[in-house]
Amino acid sequence: MRSIRPTTTARHSRDRRWGRRWLHLAVLLGALLIGDRAAAQVVIDGAGASFSTRLIEAWASAFHRDNGDVIVSFRPIGSARGVALFLGDTIDFAVSDTPLTPEQRRETPMGVVELPLAAGALVLAFNVRGVDTLNLSGEIVAGIFLGEINTWDDPRIQRLNPDVVLPAMTIVPVHRSEGSGSTFAFTRYLAAESEAWRRGPGIGQTIRWPTGPGSLGTSGLLLTVQKTPGAIGYVDFGRARSAEEPIGIAALGDDDGPFISPNSDTIRAGLLALDGADNDPTAQVYPIVIVTRFVAHRDYGNASLAAAIRRFVRFGLARPADDNATLGFVDLPGDMRSQTEAMIADIGPQ
Repeated sequence: MRSIRPTTTARHSRDRRWGRRWLHLAVLLGALLIGDRAAAQVVIDGAGASFSTRLIEAWASAFHRDNGDVIVSFRPIGSARGVALFLGDTIDFAVSDTPLTPEQRRETPMGVVELPLAAGALVLAFNVRGVDTLNLSGEIVAGIFLGEINTWDDPRIQRLNPDVVLPAMTIVPVHRSEGSGSTFAFTRYLAAESEAWRRGPGIGQTIRWPTGPGSLGTSGLLLTVQKTPGAIGYVDFGRARSAEEPIGIAALGDDDGPFISPNSDTIRAGLLALDGADNDPTAQVYPIVIVTRFVAHRDYGNASLAAAIRRFVRFGLARPADDNATLGFVDLPGDMRSQTEAMIADIGPQ
């Protein structure tokens, strides 16, 4: 059974919400019922970015198979809510698509360690009758989400797709309804591409959207796009690519091209560009890349818990690159990976 935290963090442990205690009890009772020996050991509770759900859940499942004394649970509730619960000492770790601010880091006396894990692409998924391939520029995407481009046969879209017959169908731009790291990455892209967006809605995990319906979570947004003729929205590449109901994925570029589709090579090149590293000048760079960050404490006041978290992160980083690629993610390049591996030791106590 997971031990009570010592006196140095007792005040924070007492402040934990009863909901967490019931979650622990439910997990442990369930484990007892199925004979899982994890019932006698450690449960690690996490929450955060729905963008990274498939990656974290795959790591957690594989980790438990090899480490039966630890259960890792994860709730995809969005980066903003996940980080808020973590800073409130309600969960053990958060997964975020955006770095914590200095103000957020000061909210917890237990310290913060942010560990980049992998990177994925945020793609524009679309549902347009009879259209399988689509080129879009940042200016066009901004115009759609500003409500200035309203039909798929708009001449500005048609010019980028001369060989595609675009229908006179209303465009339905779909956005996330909760605080989301995906929204932050998407609006950052739009602000970089469009002065109108930069001067208007701006950048943030939550913004005042000019038009279109909101959906909760990545899965909710993807489902809305799949079920709504004419819809377009932003989701992670892996989920869009493997959707049970096939969905279109736009290639992105400047007005004059080239238009880049997401794949492991273009995502990796986008990650290098995001990190400020030198790219092969001939490389095709996908423009919206998100780094998945694992957010942990420097001092949990519980050596067993800290050790289990360090084991989990090291296990995930050692996963085969092909396994991550199947989920739509690429591994960190050498320097970034080395920095993450070094920072794992900052999770304490030892």
